[in-house]
Amino acid sequence: MAITQFKEGDSLEPTTEMYEEAAGWIMRLRESAEEADLEGFRGWLAGQPARHFALAEMEALSEGVRAPAAAELAADRRRSALRRRWSVAALAASLVLALTGIAQREALTVALLADDTAPAGQQHRVRLADGTLVTLNSGAALDERFSRARRDVTLMRGEAFFDVAKNKARPFVIGAGDARVTVVGTHFNVKIDREQTVVTVEGGIVRLGAQRGGKEIRLTAGQQGFVEGGRVQAQPNFDALAVSAWRRGQMVFYTARLDEVVAELNRYRSGHIYVANRAYAGETISGVFGTKDTDDVIRTLEKQTGLRSLDLPGGMVVLY
Repeated sequence: MAITQFKEGDSLEPTTEMYEEAAGWIMRLRESAEEADLEGFRGWLAGQPARHFALAEMEALSEGVRAPAAAELAADRRRSALRRRWSVAALAASLVLALTGIAQREALTVALLADDTAPAGQQHRVRLADGTLVTLNSGAALDERFSRARRDVTLMRGEAFFDVAKNKARPFVIGAGDARVTVVGTHFNVKIDREQTVVTVEGGIVRLGAQRGGKEIRLTAGQQGFVEGGRVQAQPNFDALAVSAWRRGQMVFYTARLDEVVAELNRYRSGHIYVANRAYAGETISGVFGTKDTDDVIRTLEKQTGLRSLDLPGGMVVLY
């Protein structure tokens, strides 16, 4: 058995997405353990120490609910295929309840630290002390730290559009995930998308770098760049209309992976959606949807992928 090597500087704190992915892998490997699944699982674990901790925690939680679920279903005399499907659903539901507790803990931390937040399903506009206008997308959170020398803000979660007031003497600096964005006066979009932070400029000039320092790139109107794992890179091919769609109340997907679509949907819901069967995570979805019609999107996902949905209290949904 291979021993995982942890390097200095590696983050050992799992993210909500890592917990979700761990739960998905547990479900998938319980259903089947083919070599392709095992290879994918090993690849998921590789190079991310925090994923090991997420897996261990979710495994412990799943063992606590597996026996009761199996005992209850063993007494049911329905066909074996249907029994198996509902066994998956029962375990998925229990894991989702555990994930919800983790998500609520993170949400409380953000709520305590943020100066401004946007409620689920709504946009929120904030006028900062310097005159900068920030439009927060659903679920986004912003923290402000202005001084005489600089205007510092942190996008703690989600997505926002910044229309920065010009002031050459006081640079406007945004921390967002692994990224650092520095401007004087411009307007642009910043999105924290799981482990990646994407910046799209509509006007003016932006310097994009990593929080830990190093290389910076210069972005002008009509350009996009991203930071992931400390790597800074320009993104030459993107759809500007899709980037700004949220400000028009829309979500636009072009052959997007199912797990990416679900992550986007979760920005607009108070009760999250979870994909229990990771075998479907790579299924592709295309379409234009309204941000206020997430239940309709769930029905579309069922039709396009063949997955079923299980509704739980609090608006939570399991796709399995």
